[in-house]
Amino acid sequence: MNENNQQHIQATPPINSQNENTSEMGGGLPVIKYWAEHTVSPEGLKLWQTLLHKSACLSCSWGTGGQKGGFTNEEGEKLQRCMKSVESISAEIQPPIPPQFFERQSVEDLQKLTSLEADKLGRWSFPVILSSENTHYQKINWEQIYRLASTAFKTDPERIASYSSGRSSNEAAFLLQLMMRTLGSNNLADCSDLCHAPSTFALKQTFGTGTSIVSLKSLKETDCVVLAGSNAAYNHPRLMNELIKLRERGGKVIVINPVQEIGLVKFASPAFPVKSLLTGSEIASIYLQPIPGSDVALFVGIQKSLIEQNQIKQEFLQAYTENWSEVISHANSTTWATITETCGVSQAEIETVAQIIASSPKVVFAWAMGITQQQNGVDNVNSIANTALMTGNVGRLGTGLMPVRGHSNVQGFGSMGVTVRLKTEIQQSLEKLLGRSLSRVAGYDTQALIEAADAGKVDTLICVGGNLYAANPNSNKVKRALGKIKTIIYLATKPNLGHFHGLAGQQTIIIPVLNRFENPHQTTVESGNNFVRLNDQGQTHLKNADLIAEVDFLTELAHRLHGEYPVNWRQLQDTKYVRQLISQTIPGFEKMANIDETKEEFTISGRIFDHPHFPTPSGKAMMFVTPLPCLTLPQAVDFGIDHYSHGVVLALMTGRSYSQHNTVVYKTEDKYRRMPHRHCILMNRTDAESASLQEHQRVIVRGNASELDNIEIIYGAVRPGSALMFYPEVNVIFDAPKESRCGTPAFKRVPVFVYTTSSKSRALTVETNRQI
Repeated sequence: MNENNQQHIQATPPINSQNENTSEMGGGLPVIKYWAEHTVSPEGLKLWQTLLHKSACLSCSWGTGGQKGGFTNEEGEKLQRCMKSVESISAEIQPPIPPQFFERQSVEDLQKLTSLEADKLGRWSFPVILSSENTHYQKINWEQIYRLASTAFKTDPERIASYSSGRSSNEAAFLLQLMMRTLGSNNLADCSDLCHAPSTFALKQTFGTGTSIVSLKSLKETDCVVLAGSNAAYNHPRLMNELIKLRERGGKVIVINPVQEIGLVKFASPAFPVKSLLTGSEIASIYLQPIPGSDVALFVGIQKSLIEQNQIKQEFLQAYTENWSEVISHANSTTWATITETCGVSQAEIETVAQIIASSPKVVFAWAMGITQQQNGVDNVNSIANTALMTGNVGRLGTGLMPVRGHSNVQGFGSMGVTVRLKTEIQQSLEKLLGRSLSRVAGYDTQALIEAADAGKVDTLICVGGNLYAANPNSNKVKRALGKIKTIIYLATKPNLGHFHGLAGQQTIIIPVLNRFENPHQTTVESGNNFVRLNDQGQTHLKNADLIAEVDFLTELAHRLHGEYPVNWRQLQDTKYVRQLISQTIPGFEKMANIDETKEEFTISGRIFDHPHFPTPSGKAMMFVTPLPCLTLPQAVDFGIDHYSHGVVLALMTGRSYSQHNTVVYKTEDKYRRMPHRHCILMNRTDAESASLQEHQRVIVRGNASELDNIEIIYGAVRPGSALMFYPEVNVIFDAPKESRCGTPAFKRVPVFVYTTSSKSRALTVETNRQI
């Protein structure tokens, strides 16, 4: 079927005939209700103490807290907490798991738990081990742990690996990579491999830095925000405050998302109780819903329209960029028919967006995983960068590119060298510290780690936070691969599905660690906008618990592995010495050396550009031609199903629900999308009716790895030909293709067959092999 024959959903402001909830808005009084329920509950006192503690928010990377106070951001603004912050704190101040729990519950029992149920078990409060000959986790003492861990790590360095998340501190991240690289291993997989690795890769190529080049101060000066592939209303609610203020001062917000998210249409922010909370604030000035995976075509179309409107800043391109003429030639030579058929957005809509960008003096381009979790994620980011450069929207206050990252310190881990693509400057500093060259063997990113483990090439794995099992596609494959590793050590504050499904072949050890606000050490974290916060020491509410700080565990393990080479590891249990090492090793972190005395939090130098001069070999930004993707879907017969009655092939996007943080689920329902539980598929009404399916009907959803049955159809404002299901539950059905340059799985374009086997249904009508 030709894409132009499909219904296209456009909005200015967003309107969708398929939306069953057009009168609703994101945020609002339900947020106030949630706050009230939790702050007056038995946990209320501890909750408020934590909110006011001088430490960074545990939730997203938008960042708040630190030395300015728990509710204050880097610009000194107050009331900078959101519901996601309360959710994450509430989960961390749960009671401990009682010691007798694992005597009653076998691993087989624990594998029946959902993510929500696992999280509700409480806090890890003592170390445990599961050996291959046992069916239950058992308590273990620290000397046994260090002996087993030390033995496990004394093997071929290419057969050891780490995985990490952004939950922990810069100090723990630095120690982890130093310990691993001293062993001779570059296998430093990280959760960022699964999300914003294409952003880092593309931005590094173009601008010489792999992070946001926009500060919060700069964002406040912009006249327009292009927000692509993000549901900030769910995942970064305080970013919504900046969009509300932008609209109030007459600015524009261009939203690009195949799903019309209610909170991106209208959002009611508790930060503005008079003007927003009750009535809501308009967010999107225009809302485009392209075909999943077609973002390059859309941005090339915007570039083509800018060229035709004579709105290209050619003097800027000549002075500050390379390869610009090839990029312009590519956009100019691409036909409108090719562009619109590929992205499913009309020429008129694209021209309107181009006019808004051209007429806005300062534009910030922001994006999230709808852009990066594609097979061509690097090209997607490059196409956004090209658009920004062609309009001169880089290197000035109020302009730039801003990947909207997830976990609170995910960017900090990359800065500290927890990456398989180590910066040359960090490599040279580490080699000077070690007195020898680092290994030149390419390390495993997260997907490569799973492949290596499945091939029997990994003996030992240490996971500092995260949920390696649930975060990856093809859950059964991941479970099998992790089962081939001899020893897995998990450092965690709470149980997650990985602790019950991601089990090693010989021994799985859980190390219970202290979280950020109860850590006995001062630590630091880095926001997605490059601001470093200092966290004060704290105390845990868990009495008589046998917990450890991550820094203490890593330094003691490293001491037993390395002695006092290349540093006095046990001295580094005083984290001020770690910060001094960081200041000498990591570019832009020079102020870290004195932060203990000055308490001066800072923006990392060399990343925010107020002038269009970049840390590239030429000092100019490098532009890249971005080929348009060829988007097709398999036919129904390709899914290997012999008997069915009704069905439709769709491009599935995985996504988080409203009350979810990464793989951790806090509530089963998603009221804004009208999805009452986790086992739903959000579909456009026209797709369902074309296959004689109905809302609330139970169907089977099949991917290329397996299928899920008893899935309820929910109608929603998703682009025709597309659908959405919840991550991580849906991961089991597909093995996603990867971005070849950085290994990120294409979670946002998964071919699936939605079908029923009911004998009472009419003959099958299946639309296949179309651009969707």
